[in-house]
Amino acid sequence: MAHGWAGSNLSSGERARFLELRGLTTWNDHGADWNERGSEHAAEIMSWALGDQGTGINTPSIPDNSIEQLTAAYELLTGNPLPEVSGQLR
Repeated sequence: MAHGWAGSNLSSGERARFLELRGLTTWNDHGADWNERGSEHAAEIMSWALGDQGTGINTPSIPDNSIEQLTAAYELLTGNPLPEVSGQLR
C-alpha cells in the first residue's frame, strides 16, 4: 500500500529531495540492490510511521533507520509531523 501511496502522491521534485535526504541515487532501479532504492525506503518508512513506530520491534530493515532519521524522512514524504501512535518509544 505504501508503494502505491508514494507512486500517486510524490512529485519528481519530492522524490529527488527524498533521495538526497536518504543518500540514495535511484528511485526504483531494479538493477540496484533493494536497500538502495528510494521507493523501498519510502515504503518501509511509511509502514513504520503508520503501524509500528511505537513498538521498536520492527524497525525498518533499511540503512539509516534511527527514529530521528525515519521521522525526518516521513515528514519530508508527507509534509506532516509524525502521527502519535500509542506506545511510542520517542
